[in-house]
Amino acid sequence: MSDLPSEAPSAGDERASISVEVTPPETDRFDEAKEKATGAREVARVLVFTFAGTLAATFLTIALIYVLSASPAQARDFVAAFTGMVPVMENFVTKIFGPLLAFVLGYYFGEKGKTTSTTQT
Repeated sequence: MSDLPSEAPSAGDERASISVEVTPPETDRFDEAKEKATGAREVARVLVFTFAGTLAATFLTIALIYVLSASPAQARDFVAAFTGMVPVMENFVTKIFGPLLAFVLGYYFGEKGKTTSTTQT
């Protein structure tokens, strides 16, 4: 005889029915004001971290010039390269951060003014 189970069900087998109820998780209702505030906060964080990174890169470059220059002639070459990079950084900061900072601050103070005026009336 074979040890394999028979493929045909026996007459006494009953089929079992399984029922599963799934309830969706409870979620908060969509709050448009909260989502706007969250988005504005994230944009502000990106701007602040990018600006901080730009400043850190500038100071790191100055520190590297100081550390790596062994003689005044070598330092002069490093400073010449750095001063060539300054107008590019200045252009980046004034063209990117100026308008973005104005937009974020305008949005922030505009929303804050709306909130303050609605709570006072």
